Amino acid sequence: ILNTLTFRSDTVLLGWLSTLEATGIYAAAYRLFETALFLVYSMARVTAPKMAAESDRSKLLRLAGLAPAILVAVFLPYVLVLMLRGADVMTLVFGSQYGGMESALTLAALGASLIPYALQFIAQSTLLSRKFNREVLVGATIALVVNVGVNLVLIPRLGAFGAGLGTMLALTVQWVYLRVLVGRRLGPTKTWPATWPALVAGLVMAPVVWFLPQLIVDAIAGTIVYGAVIALAYRTFRPDVFAMAQKVVRP
Repeated sequence: ILNTLTFRSDTVLLGWLSTLEATGIYAAAYRLFETALFLVYSMARVTAPKMAAESDRSKLLRLAGLAPAILVAVFLPYVLVLMLRGADVMTLVFGSQYGGMESALTLAALGASLIPYALQFIAQSTLLSRKFNREVLVGATIALVVNVGVNLVLIPRLGAFGAGLGTMLALTVQWVYLRVLVGRRLGPTKTWPATWPALVAGLVMAPVVWFLPQLIVDAIAGTIVYGAVIALAYRTFRPDVFAMAQKVVRP
Protein backbone atom coordinates (compact mmCIF):
# COMPACT_ATOMS: atom_id res chain seq x y z
CA ILE A 1 0.00 0.00 0.00
CA LEU A 2 2.79 2.42 0.90
CA ASN A 3 4.67 1.65 -2.31
CA THR A 4 1.50 2.31 -4.30
CA LEU A 5 1.04 5.62 -2.48
CA THR A 6 4.63 6.52 -3.33
CA PHE A 7 3.93 6.07 -7.03
CA ARG A 8 0.44 7.59 -7.12
CA SER A 9 1.22 10.65 -5.01
CA ASP A 10 3.24 12.13 -7.89
CA THR A 11 0.24 12.61 -10.14
CA VAL A 12 -1.86 14.04 -7.30
CA LEU A 13 0.85 16.55 -6.39
CA LEU A 14 1.37 17.48 -10.03
CA GLY A 15 -2.32 18.25 -10.40
CA TRP A 16 -2.14 20.38 -7.28
CA LEU A 17 1.19 22.15 -7.75
CA SER A 18 1.68 22.27 -11.52
CA THR A 19 -0.25 22.36 -14.78
CA LEU A 20 -2.55 19.86 -16.47
CA GLU A 21 -0.01 19.65 -19.28
CA ALA A 22 2.72 18.56 -16.85
CA THR A 23 0.33 16.05 -15.28
CA GLY A 24 -0.46 14.58 -18.68
CA ILE A 25 3.22 14.33 -19.63
CA TYR A 26 4.05 12.54 -16.40
CA ALA A 27 1.10 10.17 -16.71
CA ALA A 28 2.16 9.25 -20.25
CA ALA A 29 5.81 8.73 -19.29
CA TYR A 30 4.76 6.70 -16.28
CA ARG A 31 2.93 4.25 -18.55
CA LEU A 32 6.25 3.43 -20.19
CA PHE A 33 7.84 3.02 -16.76
CA GLU A 34 5.08 0.65 -15.63
CA THR A 35 5.28 -1.43 -18.79
CA ALA A 36 8.58 -3.01 -17.75
CA LEU A 37 7.76 -3.74 -14.11
CA PHE A 38 6.40 -7.20 -14.91
CA LEU A 39 10.02 -8.28 -15.34
CA VAL A 40 10.69 -7.47 -11.69
CA TYR A 41 7.63 -9.41 -10.59
CA SER A 42 8.65 -12.36 -12.77
CA MET A 43 12.08 -12.45 -11.16
CA ALA A 44 10.51 -12.23 -7.69
CA ARG A 45 8.22 -15.17 -8.48
CA VAL A 46 11.29 -17.24 -9.30
CA THR A 47 13.60 -16.11 -6.50
CA ALA A 48 11.31 -15.37 -3.51
CA PRO A 49 10.26 -19.02 -2.93
CA LYS A 50 13.88 -20.14 -3.27
CA MET A 51 14.96 -17.52 -0.74
CA ALA A 52 12.25 -18.50 1.73
CA ALA A 53 13.10 -22.20 1.45
CA GLU A 54 16.88 -21.77 1.59
CA SER A 55 18.34 -22.76 4.94
CA ASP A 56 21.96 -22.05 3.95
CA ARG A 57 22.61 -18.34 4.46
CA SER A 58 25.54 -18.27 2.05
CA LYS A 59 23.34 -19.64 -0.75
CA LEU A 60 20.63 -17.12 0.12
CA LEU A 61 23.12 -14.24 -0.11
CA ARG A 62 24.46 -15.59 -3.39
CA LEU A 63 20.94 -15.60 -4.83
CA ALA A 64 20.33 -12.12 -3.41
CA GLY A 65 23.42 -10.92 -5.27
CA LEU A 66 22.74 -12.62 -8.60
CA ALA A 67 19.03 -11.77 -8.96
CA PRO A 68 19.46 -7.97 -9.07
CA ALA A 69 22.41 -8.34 -11.45
CA ILE A 70 20.17 -10.24 -13.87
CA LEU A 71 17.45 -7.60 -13.59
CA VAL A 72 19.95 -4.82 -14.30
CA ALA A 73 21.16 -6.75 -17.34
CA VAL A 74 17.59 -7.18 -18.62
CA PHE A 75 16.50 -3.60 -17.92
CA LEU A 76 19.54 -1.74 -19.20
CA PRO A 77 18.71 -1.74 -22.94
CA TYR A 78 15.21 -0.41 -22.24
CA VAL A 79 16.57 2.16 -19.78
CA LEU A 80 19.14 3.41 -22.29
CA VAL A 81 16.52 3.84 -25.01
CA LEU A 82 14.23 5.77 -22.65
CA MET A 83 17.07 7.96 -21.39
CA LEU A 84 18.78 8.69 -24.71
CA ARG A 85 15.77 8.86 -27.05
CA GLY A 86 12.97 9.83 -24.68
CA ALA A 87 11.39 12.46 -26.92
CA ASP A 88 11.30 10.07 -29.87
CA VAL A 89 9.76 7.31 -27.74
CA MET A 90 7.06 9.62 -26.41
CA THR A 91 6.29 10.88 -29.91
CA LEU A 92 6.08 7.36 -31.30
CA VAL A 93 3.76 6.08 -28.57
CA PHE A 94 1.63 9.12 -27.69
CA GLY A 95 1.99 11.60 -30.54
CA SER A 96 4.01 14.69 -31.49
CA GLN A 97 2.50 16.80 -28.68
CA TYR A 98 4.55 14.70 -26.24
CA GLY A 99 7.86 15.19 -28.05
CA GLY A 100 9.20 18.18 -26.14
CA MET A 101 12.11 18.56 -23.76
CA GLU A 102 10.00 18.15 -20.61
CA SER A 103 8.72 14.82 -21.91
CA ALA A 104 12.24 13.66 -22.74
CA LEU A 105 13.62 14.62 -19.32
CA THR A 106 10.67 13.09 -17.46
CA LEU A 107 10.97 9.80 -19.32
CA ALA A 108 14.73 9.78 -18.76
CA ALA A 109 14.24 10.17 -15.00
CA LEU A 110 11.56 7.48 -14.84
CA GLY A 111 13.60 5.18 -17.06
CA ALA A 112 16.59 5.53 -14.76
CA SER A 113 14.26 4.78 -11.83
CA LEU A 114 13.76 1.24 -13.12
CA ILE A 115 17.21 0.23 -11.86
CA PRO A 116 16.78 1.23 -8.18
CA TYR A 117 13.22 -0.13 -8.28
CA ALA A 118 14.48 -3.54 -9.36
CA LEU A 119 17.28 -3.50 -6.79
CA GLN A 120 15.06 -2.51 -3.88
CA PHE A 121 12.41 -5.06 -4.85
CA ILE A 122 14.90 -7.93 -4.64
CA ALA A 123 16.23 -6.53 -1.36
CA GLN A 124 12.65 -6.54 -0.06
CA SER A 125 12.24 -10.18 -1.07
CA THR A 126 15.49 -11.08 0.67
CA LEU A 127 14.44 -9.47 3.95
CA LEU A 128 10.89 -10.84 3.79
CA SER A 129 12.28 -14.34 3.28
CA ARG A 130 13.70 -14.06 6.80
CA LYS A 131 10.60 -12.29 8.18
CA PHE A 132 12.10 -8.83 8.55
CA ASN A 133 8.66 -7.42 7.77
CA ARG A 134 8.94 -4.37 9.98
CA GLU A 135 12.19 -3.30 8.33
CA VAL A 136 10.61 -3.54 4.89
CA LEU A 137 7.66 -1.48 6.11
CA VAL A 138 10.03 1.19 7.41
CA GLY A 139 11.78 1.26 4.02
CA ALA A 140 8.47 1.80 2.22
CA THR A 141 7.57 4.58 4.65
CA ILE A 142 10.90 6.31 4.07
CA ALA A 143 10.40 6.14 0.30
CA LEU A 144 6.93 7.70 0.59
CA VAL A 145 8.16 10.53 2.83
CA VAL A 146 11.15 11.26 0.58
CA ASN A 147 9.02 11.19 -2.55
CA VAL A 148 6.39 13.57 -1.20
CA GLY A 149 9.00 15.91 0.31
CA VAL A 150 11.09 16.10 -2.86
CA ASN A 151 8.00 16.55 -5.02
CA LEU A 152 6.80 19.47 -2.91
CA VAL A 153 10.10 21.19 -3.64
CA LEU A 154 10.74 20.18 -7.25
CA ILE A 155 7.32 20.04 -8.90
CA PRO A 156 6.62 23.80 -8.65
CA ARG A 157 10.01 24.44 -10.26
CA LEU A 158 10.43 21.57 -12.73
CA GLY A 159 6.94 20.20 -13.30
CA ALA A 160 6.77 16.63 -14.59
CA PHE A 161 10.55 16.33 -14.65
CA GLY A 162 10.63 17.19 -10.95
CA ALA A 163 8.15 14.40 -10.23
CA GLY A 164 10.34 11.97 -12.16
CA LEU A 165 13.39 13.03 -10.17
CA GLY A 166 11.39 12.56 -6.96
CA THR A 167 10.54 8.98 -7.93
CA MET A 168 14.15 8.21 -8.82
CA LEU A 169 15.48 9.68 -5.56
CA ALA A 170 12.84 7.95 -3.39
CA LEU A 171 13.53 4.54 -4.93
CA THR A 172 17.27 5.04 -4.61
CA VAL A 173 16.98 5.95 -0.92
CA GLN A 174 14.72 2.94 -0.34
CA TRP A 175 17.18 0.61 -2.06
CA VAL A 176 20.17 1.96 -0.11
CA TYR A 177 18.29 1.56 3.17
CA LEU A 178 17.23 -2.02 2.39
CA ARG A 179 20.65 -2.91 1.00
CA VAL A 180 22.32 -1.78 4.23
CA LEU A 181 19.80 -3.81 6.23
CA VAL A 182 20.50 -6.94 4.20
CA GLY A 183 24.18 -6.51 4.93
CA ARG A 184 23.63 -5.97 8.65
CA ARG A 185 20.98 -8.62 9.26
CA LEU A 186 22.09 -11.35 6.86
CA GLY A 187 25.56 -10.59 5.54
CA PRO A 188 27.25 -9.07 2.48
CA THR A 189 25.91 -9.74 -1.02
CA LYS A 190 28.09 -9.53 -4.12
CA THR A 191 26.17 -7.84 -6.90
CA TRP A 192 28.91 -5.85 -8.63
CA PRO A 193 30.97 -8.86 -9.88
CA ALA A 194 27.87 -10.11 -11.69
CA THR A 195 26.82 -6.66 -12.94
CA TRP A 196 29.89 -5.26 -14.69
CA PRO A 197 29.40 -7.23 -17.95
CA ALA A 198 25.97 -5.59 -18.35
CA LEU A 199 27.45 -2.13 -17.77
CA VAL A 200 30.17 -2.78 -20.36
CA ALA A 201 27.54 -3.94 -22.85
CA GLY A 202 25.52 -0.81 -22.06
CA LEU A 203 28.51 1.41 -22.85
CA VAL A 204 28.86 -0.33 -26.20
CA MET A 205 25.14 0.00 -26.91
CA ALA A 206 24.77 3.69 -25.96
CA PRO A 207 26.49 5.20 -29.06
CA VAL A 208 24.36 3.02 -31.34
CA VAL A 209 21.17 4.26 -29.69
CA TRP A 210 22.34 7.87 -29.67
CA PHE A 211 23.67 8.27 -33.20
CA LEU A 212 21.37 6.24 -35.45
CA PRO A 213 18.60 8.52 -36.76
CA GLN A 214 15.60 6.20 -36.68
CA LEU A 215 14.25 5.15 -33.28
CA ILE A 216 13.07 1.67 -34.25
CA VAL A 217 16.27 0.92 -36.13
CA ASP A 218 18.55 2.16 -33.37
CA ALA A 219 16.58 0.32 -30.66
CA ILE A 220 16.78 -2.97 -32.56
CA ALA A 221 20.42 -2.52 -33.56
CA GLY A 222 21.40 -1.39 -30.08
CA THR A 223 19.66 -4.35 -28.46
CA ILE A 224 21.35 -6.79 -30.84
CA VAL A 225 24.76 -5.28 -30.06
CA TYR A 226 23.99 -5.30 -26.34
CA GLY A 227 22.78 -8.90 -26.41
CA ALA A 228 25.85 -10.12 -28.28
CA VAL A 229 28.31 -8.36 -25.96
CA ILE A 230 26.57 -9.34 -22.74
CA ALA A 231 26.05 -12.98 -23.76
CA LEU A 232 29.72 -13.31 -24.64
CA ALA A 233 30.82 -11.59 -21.41
CA TYR A 234 28.59 -13.66 -19.14
CA ARG A 235 29.32 -16.97 -20.81
CA THR A 236 33.03 -16.26 -20.62
CA PHE A 237 33.41 -14.63 -17.20
CA ARG A 238 30.22 -15.45 -15.22
CA PRO A 239 28.66 -18.70 -16.45
CA ASP A 240 26.72 -18.97 -13.16
CA VAL A 241 24.80 -15.78 -13.98
CA PHE A 242 24.20 -16.99 -17.53
CA ALA A 243 22.78 -20.27 -16.22
CA MET A 244 20.47 -18.52 -13.76
CA ALA A 245 19.22 -16.16 -16.47
CA GLN A 246 18.36 -19.18 -18.62
CA LYS A 247 16.27 -20.59 -15.76
CA VAL A 248 14.35 -17.31 -15.51
CA VAL A 249 13.68 -17.21 -19.26
CA ARG A 250 12.93 -20.94 -19.48
CA PRO A 251 11.73 -22.05 -16.01
